[in-house]
Amino acid sequence: MNSYYLLEKLEKFRDLIDAKGSVFAIIKEIADQSNLVAELIDTFEIVTLPAHNYLDGKYVDSANDDINWTELQEKTLILRDKSMLVYRVIEAVPTKKFFAGIANLEEAIDELIQELGGDHNLFAGLLAHLENFSESYERFLRKVSYRQIIDIVYSARNLIESFETIVGFIDSLKRNLLEQVEYGESFQEITIFLTSSYLCREFIEKLDAIQEIYSELCLLANVSEADFPLKIIKIESSSLFAKIFGEAKVIGILEELIEGTVSFFYRKYTNEGKIQAISRQAEAIENVLELNKKLEQAGIDTSESKEVIRKSAVIIADKLNHLLLGEPEIELNGEFISLDSKFKQKYMESSRVFLLKGSDPELEDKS
Repeated sequence: MNSYYLLEKLEKFRDLIDAKGSVFAIIKEIADQSNLVAELIDTFEIVTLPAHNYLDGKYVDSANDDINWTELQEKTLILRDKSMLVYRVIEAVPTKKFFAGIANLEEAIDELIQELGGDHNLFAGLLAHLENFSESYERFLRKVSYRQIIDIVYSARNLIESFETIVGFIDSLKRNLLEQVEYGESFQEITIFLTSSYLCREFIEKLDAIQEIYSELCLLANVSEADFPLKIIKIESSSLFAKIFGEAKVIGILEELIEGTVSFFYRKYTNEGKIQAISRQAEAIENVLELNKKLEQAGIDTSESKEVIRKSAVIIADKLNHLLLGEPEIELNGEFISLDSKFKQKYMESSRVFLLKGSDPELEDKS
């Protein structure tokens, strides 16, 4: 799993945490209300055996010179008053909805642990704290007591700390992955994320396809590639994540070509039920890519370069086929373009068969 895909998963999890009225919000409210209780427990050291007995309504021999019963009574009454604040918050929680929310969180954490494989200590700890809080809450429902409230105080506080550690990890990963790179106004960045898994050779071919398309577009736009090379901000393998930047007009046309090509592939498969690459026929290529139109819209004069555009279009179409054909979903600059879920599996299987054949009548020149 690359870090970009991991970030996608973690941000969805964070959305679950941050949702208004979420389990996390309720637990945080309990923890916030319980800060005074926790402070009292820590400060007055009221977790001794006599204090527990006093909270339970039991009394020991008052002749014990080691116990200042007057002070203990005062502190315990303060603790009881503060505990009632927590009790009111807990009492107001809709129990059925709360347990359903906890179950949803547990399921989401389990999924993350499965996705992360061996790198799940952070989330395993979070799950343990969540389960501990859930058990404390169940004990409180079975028997309301000040000791149970104190138990919820600590389990809520530990759980919030664990949540905050996770949120810090997500923020750190996001800053690292989506760091901003300084470049002039003449440059523009593009982020491409293909979710399939690739062999080393396939990964390199797809990166090469991006470079070849960029080079052809620089030629057509009369842009010096020496002055405006395609540069890497971040590349990750397994699936393909590429955050790159180059000349602004060229990158803008590249974005439009990727978006239009993926839409063409999905539309053909959805409507006709078959895989179809972009043909090598000039007219068919122009119908799909609308390259002349895109160049003109970018302010590039095409009146004297029709033949050059035609030849470049064949290369660009071929590289777009290599880059995008058979991808059931891509993410372009943070926006997903995806085939309908009911077609995805069959589309991937049909694509593998199509690509193994190595050719298709649609790809052959009909001269």
